[in-house]
Parts: sequence; structure tokens; C-alpha cells
Amino acid sequence: MQPDWDKALIFQAQIAVFSGDLNKAKMLLKEASRKYPDNSKIKKLYAQVLIKAEDYEEAGEVYQSIISADPKDIESQFALGLVYLQLDRDEQSEDIFKKLLEQPDWKYQASFYLGKIEEKQDYKKNALLWFDKVTDGPFVFDASISAISLLAKDKQFDEANSRLSLLQTKFPQQKLRILLVQAELYSQQKQYEKAFNLLSGALVDSPDQKELLYTRALIAERVNKPDIVEADLKKILAMDPDNVEALNALGYSLLNNPDRYAEAEKYLQRALKLEPDEAVIIDSYGWLQFKLGNTEKALDYLQQAYEKQQENEIAAHLAEVLWALGRKDEAKKIINKAFKDAPDDEYLLDFQRRILKGAQ
Repeated sequence: MQPDWDKALIFQAQIAVFSGDLNKAKMLLKEASRKYPDNSKIKKLYAQVLIKAEDYEEAGEVYQSIISADPKDIESQFALGLVYLQLDRDEQSEDIFKKLLEQPDWKYQASFYLGKIEEKQDYKKNALLWFDKVTDGPFVFDASISAISLLAKDKQFDEANSRLSLLQTKFPQQKLRILLVQAELYSQQKQYEKAFNLLSGALVDSPDQKELLYTRALIAERVNKPDIVEADLKKILAMDPDNVEALNALGYSLLNNPDRYAEAEKYLQRALKLEPDEAVIIDSYGWLQFKLGNTEKALDYLQQAYEKQQENEIAAHLAEVLWALGRKDEAKKIINKAFKDAPDDEYLLDFQRRILKGAQ
């Protein structure tokens, strides 16, 4: 009846998004934006759908066309800055956010993301300065948590704890997230019993809280409570059978027991099927193959994981497999690179103790 009615076109695309059919939404909005090139509402929704579909390049192009038509559209400038951040175009992203500092309604959001750019580039002091500038707006809590995380990485635990105590008073509605950060601070200081007791206390009041269960399972591994690791992760899976983190963590934890490798494989295969590109899952599956004696197959998976994410535990696993294959120089190269960035990492220290010192 009214083919040009933009509200109906937008609603039709939204229905497709809610039904999980992103391709249909993209097709509808692409056609609509071609038909009505001056309609910014349609273009903005199209860009949002592209972001949801992780098609950041095209989303960036759409936002650029919106800004070209209306250089005063600050919201689209901010969105383009976020898209550039996803595309690792940090300089372009930084340029946009620095310009937005001049906009009173956007300066706090811009400061937060300028902090994130500095953090990404490992400029901790600069990042902290930006996070501390976020004193108002929707990002105050996130900026405070990011600052605490940075201080902890820099081993400034007293300052981190002091800031966290202030947050408990200021943001009582964020009780769960603050508690999880507190547990992480204990963990980083190797105070695993404290972290375990804190989480166990919280679970008395919220026994089905998945994040609490998952975090306690990881800490329970540290304090040698395998029964609790398994019980907490299985409880999550009873509520949410496709919880990838729980599937991966349970499968990986079972690798400590050779009698349960077959069971571990079922959990890890399921996790891999759900998230085939996730580095930590590929790593877990590769480590299982190594435990099963499939060393070449293990190498293939672990190299894939390491290419995706040069994380310390993945580096230690890959180095151990290379060592087992007699490729000791390659193994040393990977470990030395990882040690340079994280000399106190326990996975790397374990490799050094078991493999390198044993070979001397």
C-alpha cells in the first residue's frame, strides 16, 4: 500500500535480525538504501546489521557515506571510530576520537576509547590517564574497571584494591562484576584460596549464577579441587548445554586424567563445532591430541591456535610439541619470545622447569 514507507522497511529488516536471518536483513537494507540514498535511518540500520554480521569494511563505507552527506552527524562519527578499532586501524580511530573530545556530549566516551587504543598498544600510563578522564557518562564504571585491570597488570595491587573498594560504594548495582574483579585480583596475586572462598560465599546467595560458577571452577583448578571444577562446569552445562567456555574448560580439565581422555574429547569436539575459530579451544583440542600421542596432529592444531593468539599457555603447549618432535630450536625461539613479554608466567616457568632444565 505504501512501498516508500521507511518505518515499514526498517521494521521488516528488524524482524529478519530478530529471527537470526542477518543475510535477509542485509539484502533488504542494501536494496532500501540503494532505493532511498538520502534516508540516513535506513543507512544507519544497514551499518548496524553489517557490524552484527562482522562485515566491518562495508559498515565503515556506509558510515563514511552518511558522514559525507551530513558532517555534523556525531553519532555516525563515533560509530566509524569503533569500526576502525575493530579493523585495527588505530590511527584513524584515534583521529576520530580526538576530534570528538571537543564535543561536550561525547568527550567521555571518546576518552574511554582513546584509553582502549593506548592499552591495546601497551602504553599503560597513557591509557590510565585517559581512563581517569572519564568522570561522567555511561562509561564511568567500565573506565574504572579498565584502570584497575591496568594497575593489576602493572602489579600495583594496593592502588587497584583501593580503587575497587571505592567502586563498591559508588556502584552497588554492579556487585557481581566488582566481585569477579576482586577474585581476579586475588588470583593475579596467587591468593587462590582467598579467591575461592570469596566466590564460594557469593554462590551461597546466587547458586545458579553462571559467571560465578565458571570463575570458581577455574580457581578450584588452582587449589586442587577437581571435584568442584567438574561439578561447577557440569552445572553450567545443565542450564546451558551449548556454553562454549564451560565445554572447553571441562574438556581441558579432564586431560589431567588419562582414563577420561575419551570423555574430554567429546566436550572439546562439541566446543570446536560451536566455535571452530576460537584459539583457546583449538589449543585445548591440540593438547588433547598430544596427550593421545598424535603429535603431528597436535602440532597442526597448536600452530593454528598460536597464529590466532600468541597467548602464554598456547606458546608453552606448542613449544612442548615441537620439542617432542625434535625441533628444539623452534621450541626455544617461541618460549624465549613469550618469556620476554611475561617472565613470571607459570605456564612458561613450568615448561622451563620440566623441559629446558631437564635437558641440561
